Amino acid sequence: MPKSTANKMEKMCPAIFGIVALVLLCTGAFSPGWFVMDLAEYRGNDNLSGSVTVHMGLYYAVVTGTGVTVTYTYGEIPELESYITTHLLEYQIETIIGFVLCFISIIISFAYNKTGSIGVLIAPIILYMLAGIITLMAVGRWLTKVLLEAREIDVTMIVPYSVMFSGLGAVFCVVTMIIISRMLCKYNAAGQPQDDQESSEISEESRPQIQPRTKVPASKGQTQDIDLTTVLAYLTNLKNRDEKYAYAN
Repeated sequence: MPKSTANKMEKMCPAIFGIVALVLLCTGAFSPGWFVMDLAEYRGNDNLSGSVTVHMGLYYAVVTGTGVTVTYTYGEIPELESYITTHLLEYQIETIIGFVLCFISIIISFAYNKTGSIGVLIAPIILYMLAGIITLMAVGRWLTKVLLEAREIDVTMIVPYSVMFSGLGAVFCVVTMIIISRMLCKYNAAGQPQDDQESSEISEESRPQIQPRTKVPASKGQTQDIDLTTVLAYLTNLKNRDEKYAYAN
């Protein structure tokens, strides 16, 4: 693979992983699968004909029966919210914050692909880290409380797929943060020798120039270094002295 193509693919990795994380976070936040239960096996409702499954999300619930699917908001049937004891508002805020931070990070990643400035990668590292941590905290607290609630009220709980989507989205945020961090470290390491070379060139320019020196035979068969500037000054003094002597005569 040519080097230019490899660099282009490397620049596209944060944006691609960010889009996957954004889709997972959006699916997890707005799909009705945070709490799924089968009402046909719920105590006191054994007379229900067929299986009735309730899919509860953070904003609405979907009730499916034998050939029937009905969607309700919590404002229309507030009793649905009584099946869980957790407050939905805090989870709504946390999932939205994670979604927004991931979206902003993707925009910055595309800006990096356009400008190529390595400095813009610092912001996505922080934003992806925050998005992943906030979403993982929400998912962890929800699973803990929902599992305890399902055990207490003896409800057959089906796999909460929305929680899985949100958890995977948070993991992709962390993975994307690691990829961007590696890219930043790689660029910094690649730019270090160039900086050292430039600093050495500057030091060489600022170093004082040494006057050329020549060797003349000494009186006792030894050699000594004499500065050419000194020789020229000596010859100039001899010339001035001769001119003064000729003028005096």
